[in-house]
Amino acid sequence: MVFETQDAAEWQSSVPRIRSELGLTDASMLRVETLGGRSRGHGHHHGHGHAEQPVTYRLSMFVPYPQTDRQVEPPTEPPTEPPPQPNG
Repeated sequence: MVFETQDAAEWQSSVPRIRSELGLTDASMLRVETLGGRSRGHGHHHGHGHAEQPVTYRLSMFVPYPQTDRQVEPPTEPPTEPPPQPNG
């Protein structure tokens, strides 16, 4: 896990900074999780929209293959046979 906060404003300002610090130009390398809160449920609450639980924003980084290990090869899948051609 790279970063976690319950402050939406801190989240908004920290994500671009963390991305630049890590040198992540590819946004798909980051996983964003929003935990907690009461976004689900269709109950009729007469409050002012305050969530009963604080929302936790969590930023994680995908590391598919280590950059230093070049000996480790990703598993190769067996070749798939082409579908049979219809006789026409």
